[in-house]
Amino acid sequence: MNNRRIVKAKVVLALSYLLFLVLAAMSTQFPDNVRLGLLGILIIGVLMPLVLPTVIALWANAIMIIIGVGVLAFGYIVMPFYQKVILILVLPLEVVLISSTVSYLFHWSGLGHKNQRLRHHMNHFVPLVRLRGAESARQMYSSEVQAIRHQSQVRLGTDLYLFAIDATQYKQFHRQEYGDLLLAMANELKTTRLPSEPIFYLGNARFLVFSFLLDPVRTNLVNHETAVGLDHICKAAGLEVKAASLRVTSQNRAQYPDFETMMRHLTRLLETDIVTEYLKQED
Repeated sequence: MNNRRIVKAKVVLALSYLLFLVLAAMSTQFPDNVRLGLLGILIIGVLMPLVLPTVIALWANAIMIIIGVGVLAFGYIVMPFYQKVILILVLPLEVVLISSTVSYLFHWSGLGHKNQRLRHHMNHFVPLVRLRGAESARQMYSSEVQAIRHQSQVRLGTDLYLFAIDATQYKQFHRQEYGDLLLAMANELKTTRLPSEPIFYLGNARFLVFSFLLDPVRTNLVNHETAVGLDHICKAAGLEVKAASLRVTSQNRAQYPDFETMMRHLTRLLETDIVTEYLKQED
């Protein structure tokens, strides 16, 4: 965790504590029924981000706010206006603060020097899928671009394939199954891709494959086997595999000088609505 994240975590924790103190002081002047209602809302606001998945917590929070506004603002409940405002606003405020606190506390393990080294290692190797990570992919791409630039007479080149699934909601509701799905995809890539093709896991259900200018027949065969295998795995989970490809050669290497530029291009290809032949090569 960097210093900026530490400061944010401290600020959120201080605001959460301050909110409790202010509400506790104000509740002494409230009637018993309002005090109990405020206590119930605080308990719900604390438990909701801790127990429910993020998507459900957000929807539940929105529904409860709508119900609260309808009952307190348009109902026949007699109480001072400021008490109604407090009861309406305390839930979203508490949910936001607790959610932020949980998010920041999740990264507290990165404070130690040993954990920083562990995170650095995990950027190079991801144990969940048993593949090298994004940092290793970045280093390999830099080496390939340098080789293409310095040995242009050899006509070197690299084909890059990005495989991805949009599994944000699936991960929220099926955490264990999400991990199993990623491992199954990684194993399928190891099986269908050639030994000479390095495979990397970039996070967020994205896999990157380097291929070094195979002949067209072998390329089409390998890509077809990969497509069939990944489609079979992901359709069983109700998800769709998206793929994009890019060929980097001496002719276009200047357009993709670094890893980030190349990844932005592949990501844009994934986001297009144009349906093309699976893993069609770019000339």
